[in-house]
Amino acid sequence: MQRLLDAGRAADAVPAARRLLARAQAAGESAFPEAAYDLALAHLSLGRALRRSGDPQSALTPLAEARLRFQKLADAGNQSAARMASASLTERADCLCDLRQLDPAAAAYEEAMKLDEQRGDLRDVATGKFQLGTVRMLQRRYADALAAYTEARETFERLGEPATVAGIWHQLGMLFQQVGQYGTAEQGFQESLRIWVEKRDRPHEAMTLNELGNLYSAMGRAEDAVRFYRQAADIYAARDIADLAKEGLTRNNIADELLKLGRHDEARREIQRAIECKKPYGHAAEPWKTFAILTDLERAVGNAPAAAQAREQAIAAYLAYRRAGGGSHELAAQLVAMVEQALESGQTAEMSAMLEQLIRDPDLDAAARQRAATVVPALQSILSGSRARALAADPNLYFADAAELHLLLDRLGAAP
Repeated sequence: MQRLLDAGRAADAVPAARRLLARAQAAGESAFPEAAYDLALAHLSLGRALRRSGDPQSALTPLAEARLRFQKLADAGNQSAARMASASLTERADCLCDLRQLDPAAAAYEEAMKLDEQRGDLRDVATGKFQLGTVRMLQRRYADALAAYTEARETFERLGEPATVAGIWHQLGMLFQQVGQYGTAEQGFQESLRIWVEKRDRPHEAMTLNELGNLYSAMGRAEDAVRFYRQAADIYAARDIADLAKEGLTRNNIADELLKLGRHDEARREIQRAIECKKPYGHAAEPWKTFAILTDLERAVGNAPAAAQAREQAIAAYLAYRRAGGGSHELAAQLVAMVEQALESGQTAEMSAMLEQLIRDPDLDAAARQRAATVVPALQSILSGSRARALAADPNLYFADAAELHLLLDRLGAAP
């Protein structure tokens, strides 16, 4: 099973892991001295396989079971099980992070780090800091993210682990990019890239090339972005790498930049390849983003029916993700939560007035303000008592905002 995961064949690893778990359960905890440990390990293996196959939601249950079983053994004095209990908890935190359930993910990482500290395992503590830094960045707690990344980088530099240091430089590049410090971000990515090239680590080289493409896209340097994205995609598509999921992500990025450049035929080829690459990976591949770009492409070439079809595909994919427990930090999701609270408390007039002020908020960028201007009237109608599905059917709504409105109407008992 582990060989399948190492070979990138996560979908094949899942049934293998299920068979392994079934055999371990059939044998029972008392079959031989290490049977209880092996049963816990089988749960962990299934969780890992499920997560890597693109199903972090289903992975949560076996990982929780693995953590409980390893902890029971650890409490009885098994030191190896103590480390595996922490590893199971960390893997569960990774799943929560994949699902964008960021507060529970942060809590799980912090709990795992406490267990690592109790064992005196400085390396695992530093790994936890690295992972926690990413959660803090996703939460937009940038100062906390920088502190966590810096502490982790310094520890791994002392431990002499350049590959991990390169990974942290990569994340620092992303952090500085998010706060608009593009020059510092470029330095972080280039330092990461230098280490990957020295180590001849092509998959990670491609990862950083892709992020450099993202950086140049944010800087408005579309041609440079396409160039770096193509370098990354070529590596992912190479026979010795053959990483379809990451190739799909990178093709997605290429298509988006080509669309900006008006190179529509090239963009279509890339987007179709992205769709094919992403098919085996479910929600983890974020297929709604690909369909959203296809929507923009069809609009750009004047094909309104095809644009409408692509938009519906984006909405359907995003709805499936959210209904499976996936989280969201989209503005509309936050507004929907506030509207639900207002409906429960009866403060609908106050909430409607606050939404009206939001449209004129100078702190919102132009894109966010435009999205707010389309979703706010629908939310105000819901606050006034409407439960009409037509509120979510406005073609001017951003696809994710339309999905959030559908979810709200579901919870309020609206007719299908």
